[in-house]
Amino acid sequence: MPLARKEGNALSYAEIRKKYSVPARRGALVIADGIPGTVSRARNFFVWVRFEGNAISKPFRPDEIKWIG
Repeated sequence: MPLARKEGNALSYAEIRKKYSVPARRGALVIADGIPGTVSRARNFFVWVRFEGNAISKPFRPDEIKWIG
């Protein structure tokens, strides 16, 4: 059965945690593309990461980033 969707095809953090087995939550510390950042939102099956020193977030699939906290 597909996961419930919110805001079109966005997954909630709880659904991302369940589907990808990652500790997804807003404000989580991650490393994406080898650069530390913070999760700013989840939308359209992606987790958006704001890198340190930047005001703009970039989307990543939850399974392609390293979750550190």
